[in-house]
Amino acid sequence: MAYTVFGAGSIGTVLAGLLAHAGVDVRLAGRNATGRLHLEGGDETVDVRVPVAVRPEGTILLCVHAPDVADLCRGWKGRTVVTFQNGVESEAVAARHCEVIGGVWRMTCTLVEPGVARFLKRGRIVVGRWPEGADEGVRGLAADLGRAGFDVGVSEDILRDKWLKLFANLTSAPNALVRRRDHGRPEFGAVKAALLEEAREVFKAAGVDARSCDGRDASVDEEIERQRASRARRRPVFNATWRQLSLGREPKEKYHDTVVQLASEHGVEASRNLTMLQLLEAARAPECYSVESLFTAICGTAGGS
Repeated sequence: MAYTVFGAGSIGTVLAGLLAHAGVDVRLAGRNATGRLHLEGGDETVDVRVPVAVRPEGTILLCVHAPDVADLCRGWKGRTVVTFQNGVESEAVAARHCEVIGGVWRMTCTLVEPGVARFLKRGRIVVGRWPEGADEGVRGLAADLGRAGFDVGVSEDILRDKWLKLFANLTSAPNALVRRRDHGRPEFGAVKAALLEEAREVFKAAGVDARSCDGRDASVDEEIERQRASRARRRPVFNATWRQLSLGREPKEKYHDTVVQLASEHGVEASRNLTMLQLLEAARAPECYSVESLFTAICGTAGGS
């Protein structure tokens, strides 16, 4: 199969670079796309050349923010698009114009500059036909991603996996907003667990079934316990929320807004996620809160000295 990665941010750069390094037929397109890529992994360095495309060829691996999906897919009528956006809405938006394979990206990476990105290790990707199923095209894509060293899952119900990723992404704002020296403290884990526990109840009320296609990703309950035992995070790989705030931009994907809206629709409480959303919207830089201030705001009491 031939691919065009559309979007030369952190995910697109890493995805195109690792596919090309594995010998997969891939091109890179989008703003700031460059043909010479340098990737720095936890224990590896990859330097590779990738053709830059003006117009996408083959299957389009769409690595842009969710608000940009509609306008792009409008010009790709009938094409096959793999949607790697966070959240749970991009697949339906893209399907108005394209054949859609949903993708879940579980790998933290950071764009240092155009063509240069860092990641901790080759991570996890889940793919499945939207709204359901896994056909030959999905399995061919999974095989090519596997060649590039990703841990690949094939989902028969991709929306379940997308909801599970959204659940995990509720920790992105605390990870980006709390100063790094506080990340190993128990209050930090307590804040993230509290947000997730509330979201779990919202999901139950809404009938949302968030689960892994093959059990390889942490379940809702396992994710809560993992975050409660949070340890200091490795650097210098930062999530997209941190990156956007560091550039003076408002994050385009906030995750907590979905939980708040869902809670409102089903008459349940989501005050903790609403508070986190408000703190995120008020932030003007990453690492702008102490863990004490966040703990007080989310959990209602100071977190100690």
